[in-house]
Amino acid sequence: MTSRVTSIVIRHAAVLYTCEKRDEAPMLDAWIRIEGPAIVALGMEPCPEAFASADRVIDARGKLVL
Repeated sequence: MTSRVTSIVIRHAAVLYTCEKRDEAPMLDAWIRIEGPAIVALGMEPCPEAFASADRVIDARGKLVL
């Protein structure tokens, strides 16, 4: 039996592009929380404790997140 991942937190992304607005600057050293199919929160580090734990936590240092 396979366990399902229902929440993911990506931490310390070197660059996070939200693609929300055309002229929006990217976030540097950012985090993003995903629950099921939805992005529920994002921001610049440090990640608030309320969002920091998840079924899976990914260290994205040196990575670009779109």
